[in-house]
Amino acid sequence: MRLAAELFAGLIGLLTASAQRPLSKPERTPLSGVDYVRLTDWAKVFNFQIHWMRQNEEVQLTNAWSRLVFALDSQRAEINGVTLFLSAPVLARKGTVYVGEVDLQTVSLLAYKRLVER
Repeated sequence: MRLAAELFAGLIGLLTASAQRPLSKPERTPLSGVDYVRLTDWAKVFNFQIHWMRQNEEVQLTNAWSRLVFALDSQRAEINGVTLFLSAPVLARKGTVYVGEVDLQTVSLLAYKRLVER
């Protein structure tokens, strides 16, 4: 049991480091006092496909492990069927979708945690 707990803790540590490291690469854009990242840049890092949903009111990202849905101009998001609320709203500016950098770090960790728990 102890070995399993140590392995799990080590895996979470590795996933945390790998989820945070790529976010240093995408360009940060300050909007309304929050550091945002272009969703397309972040999606490329994690091999997500982007799909517009509900008449451009939502953006869905899918890859082999996860399905993420972000509501535009809202703090509502969904990870693999679980609804959560972000710290800052998802913004669309001139055809580009932006999500708060801190929120993307959290989403990365939650998506990987769900994968590990399967």
